[in-house]
Amino acid sequence: MEGRPDSKPGNPHWWSAQEDKLFEKILSEKFGAGLPDILEEVSKQITTKDIEAVRRRYEQLEEDIKNIEAGRVPLPNYTDSANTTTSGS
Repeated sequence: MEGRPDSKPGNPHWWSAQEDKLFEKILSEKFGAGLPDILEEVSKQITTKDIEAVRRRYEQLEEDIKNIEAGRVPLPNYTDSANTTTSGS
């Protein structure tokens, strides 16, 4: 979600990394629950966000997922640090 107009502190739509992490944690814990229940739980635990702010964030996440699955977002090329050691065999 980097590079969006709402990705700057001071913008009322901005979410900190800590808020995003908690948002995603709640989503994973509430998987299978109804969307209204999820939105309510997130807004209870992240007191700086009301249900509409949480709904907008959820919709942004859905759009990001659709774009990734459609191949419109290049996946990062992470190097595997576990493979940088040499084997003695």
